Amino acid sequence: MARTRRSIIRTVSATTATIVGAGTAAAADEDRSSDGDGTSAETDSVEFSQIRTTASQCGNQDIDESEVRRQRSLVSFSGATSSPTPCYRAVLESTHVEDETLVVTVGLEPEDSDGCYFCIGSVEYSGVLVLSDPGEIEDVDVRHAEPSL
Repeated sequence: MARTRRSIIRTVSATTATIVGAGTAAAADEDRSSDGDGTSAETDSVEFSQIRTTASQCGNQDIDESEVRRQRSLVSFSGATSSPTPCYRAVLESTHVEDETLVVTVGLEPEDSDGCYFCIGSVEYSGVLVLSDPGEIEDVDVRHAEPSL
């Protein structure tokens, strides 16, 4: 049975709610989604992607953590990275394939904010990807891009 875009989005939304714990993040969380229509953050290997910031606070400059879980075509990931201030949000900067490894690059984007604490920040995030051909991907590697100031 061929999967339609609508059924994929429905499945991903339900799975995301289960894996990520939808509803636990504050209303200020920002979702960044793509349906694979040629955005710069996607390769042909990714049908759907979503990332959201789950926390942003004062932290330290040495935070660089990520975790990946995969079930066939569904990849969920989460992590934390340092930021210049807590007023940044996580964005899916790019995905590409290197030697059968899907490389997911998580970047940071400044949030529009009238006030911000002046401290080294940390940003926590979670996301989900749906692979178009899970057989061509053996591993998934999440990397953090350097934030622009």
